[in-house]
Amino acid sequence: MKHNVAKPLMIKNLTVVNSRGQALLSDISVSLKSGEILGVTGPTDSGKSLLGLAALGQIPATLRMTSGEVRVLQHSPFEDADRVKGKLAGLITQSPRQAFHPMMPIGKQITRFRQHHTGESFSSCRERTLALMDLVGLRDPARIYSSFVHELSGGMAQRCLIALALSTEPKLLIADEPTSGLDVTIQANILDTIWRMTRELGTSMLLISQDRGVLTNYADNIVELDSGRQKDKVRVKEFISTGDKAKPSPATKEEARRSDSRPVILAVKHLSKTYSVQKRAYKGLWVRSTSLRAVDDFNVEIHEGESIGLVGESGSGKSTVGRCLMGLIDHDDGEILFRGTPISALAASEQRRLRAKIQIVQQDPTDTFDPRRTLAWSLGEPFRIHRQSSERQVNLAVQELVERIGLDTSPLNSRPAEVTPSNLQRFAIARALAADPELIILDEPTSLLSPYDRESLLQLLGDLQRALSLSYLFISHDLHSVTAVCERVVIMQSGRIMESGPTGSTFSNPVTDYTQKLVDSFLDENPIVRRVEQHSVRSGKQVN
Repeated sequence: MKHNVAKPLMIKNLTVVNSRGQALLSDISVSLKSGEILGVTGPTDSGKSLLGLAALGQIPATLRMTSGEVRVLQHSPFEDADRVKGKLAGLITQSPRQAFHPMMPIGKQITRFRQHHTGESFSSCRERTLALMDLVGLRDPARIYSSFVHELSGGMAQRCLIALALSTEPKLLIADEPTSGLDVTIQANILDTIWRMTRELGTSMLLISQDRGVLTNYADNIVELDSGRQKDKVRVKEFISTGDKAKPSPATKEEARRSDSRPVILAVKHLSKTYSVQKRAYKGLWVRSTSLRAVDDFNVEIHEGESIGLVGESGSGKSTVGRCLMGLIDHDDGEILFRGTPISALAASEQRRLRAKIQIVQQDPTDTFDPRRTLAWSLGEPFRIHRQSSERQVNLAVQELVERIGLDTSPLNSRPAEVTPSNLQRFAIARALAADPELIILDEPTSLLSPYDRESLLQLLGDLQRALSLSYLFISHDLHSVTAVCERVVIMQSGRIMESGPTGSTFSNPVTDYTQKLVDSFLDENPIVRRVEQHSVRSGKQVN
């Protein structure tokens, strides 16, 4: 008598519809073997994330499953949710801040989660949590353990979420854009770690991503969804062969030299910033304070109409530089000059007027808008503050802004939560433009967007720069975006500049080992040798 081996995931003929009877997933059938990584890709709203939620039995209440079945190691996640979710299957999402309780230290949440599912002692689970935090690349795990989620950067919070998902050593991982907000080295390291786990522990993974580089480097097979319908599963090498090998052209050395002849709009000289960091015991008691040198002797000049990329790992000081330039935080040493005038020498009223000339676009566009106000009101606010315009003038100016960013005016009466992330980021750019700036600081503006939306936004930024002679400081861990937009690049590590120069030559011929590490970690969508194959050669294991 034959015994069927239970598959980590089996989805058969799954159909999910909304309240109007529209099929969001239509007759989907996928299955995973032990240790297999199945990539799921497709355009926005194709049903990728819904498929991942269905695998965990977490279909939203407004939807219903009309046919099909879902099994995780022969258990139904809809009927045996306590056993499946957390213990047999783990979830890594793109929004880590929503996954953690804001009033409990993040390490304690991971520890309790493991303790609940394994029955081990609290102290044993705590040691495992600290080890996982170190494994996913968090510096000073003891400090992070007692931190709250709002005290962490987006990248640090994402790594904590990955540690949470791995804490019970599940047999199935649902990873929905698991590393989209992380820098290239941490992204590659974490995906390397997850890949090794699938091979060593026999864990399977449903890897949901629109990033072809992630899929082609780590998936074994790939399924593409389009409007809720499934295309045939293909081997990863076949998927690679269908990719678009066109690459953006970086700025040439001649273009970088031409930028030197333009007037300097912003000069930063010997900028330094030190934070006082309070360390706590794991029960939340304050025990001592230490100093953290976030930025150390930073120097840069930005010319009119020039784009400069600021690149480095999480914690390298990139965003701290941007906040110092905006005046959101005070720097300790150094000087910031706008068109040759030290900003610190200006009177308070002059500094307020100057802030209109330096604007910021943040990583998460929801941070830009009042959630209780309509987009029309928020976009009109800079006109009321800086130009004292009448409401009629404000309304006309807002409509012109929206047309400039390539959107229609229909969402203006919506609130931020009612707008897609890509469109909301465009509205955030429009709000920055409302103050008629000369320099815009772009702090990871594309990290939460799909590849298609990212390319569209980069095209918009280029068009706006040419039309309005804008200067950009483009803070990012995404080498693709920096290469597409920036003429020059500055590489940071641990608060210091490691290397700077024209973008093309800096990335193609790095001077420092650190820059070479960043370039090597970048996940090319058409790799000559996949990262998993490099691992298999080093470990002596064979990739299927």
